[in-house]
Amino acid sequence: MKRFSKAALGGTFDLFHDGHKYFLESALRMADRLVIGLTTDEFASYHKSHPVEPYDLRMERLTRFLEERGALMRAEIVPLSDPYGPTAWDGSIEALIVTADNRERAGEINALRALRGLRALEAVEIPLKLGEDGVPISSARIRGGR
Repeated sequence: MKRFSKAALGGTFDLFHDGHKYFLESALRMADRLVIGLTTDEFASYHKSHPVEPYDLRMERLTRFLEERGALMRAEIVPLSDPYGPTAWDGSIEALIVTADNRERAGEINALRALRGLRALEAVEIPLKLGEDGVPISSARIRGGR
């Protein structure tokens, strides 16, 4: 597996679950430093069709997870108020960690980076973690009792 000096990912991390843990653990294995964009309440309400836990609670759970794995000092959690965050302008980021749900975002980000004269990010896709029923784990499914 390729190792990056600095990679980025984004998410809402609502109802912090095993799928989130798998995604983050995989990303941590790929990068020395990880920029994690955590969607703000405003941005989450704009692009989610269901209620989302408050930002502070999602931040607390994400921070605790990183701390428990000894990875807090390797991570930088930033508020994500748009689909791109620092990946659109931070030239030190080398890779974007994505899932099948958001892989198209890499092309959008790389187009913005090209306009700024930045090199393209390498997109690395992490497979979605499946539940016992063989369907990807998601906050929406958990909310629906599945």
